[in-house]
Amino acid sequence: MLVVDDEPAVAEGLRKMMRRYELVAAGSVDEAVAVLERDADFDLVLCDVMMPEKLGVELLAWVAVFAPELCDRVVLMTGGITDPVLRHILDQADLVVLRKPFSAARVRALVAERGGMSVGHGGAVECLGGRVHGEAGDPLAGEARREGAAGG
Repeated sequence: MLVVDDEPAVAEGLRKMMRRYELVAAGSVDEAVAVLERDADFDLVLCDVMMPEKLGVELLAWVAVFAPELCDRVVLMTGGITDPVLRHILDQADLVVLRKPFSAARVRALVAERGGMSVGHGGAVECLGGRVHGEAGDPLAGEARREGAAGG
């Protein structure tokens, strides 16, 4: 599992929660890209949406072009998004958005649900081209998920 977050406590918390899984931490999108260029064999990539230098969707765009087999295994994490443009982008995307804080059970379910998938999307349009459905019509409320996906 690759965890991309500028807050080291997030990766450390996940490391404690997910002891059975090998976890690689990256503190930025650029660090994550460097890791993925060496080895893109991850069951799940958890990536924070809001980071100082680059946004999580920028990693997703990179994945769509250079490691499209990972598109279905990227899950964005957020403690909340206030930027209306970014909210719109995520509203239009076919992504799982995990709301912080989250439980170990939810992350294990995501590994089981998405781990090992190899759909092989054709690029950023397919990776980002759908719609996130959340609770009460808000795409980023609670643990938003792709319509029809298992879990909640």
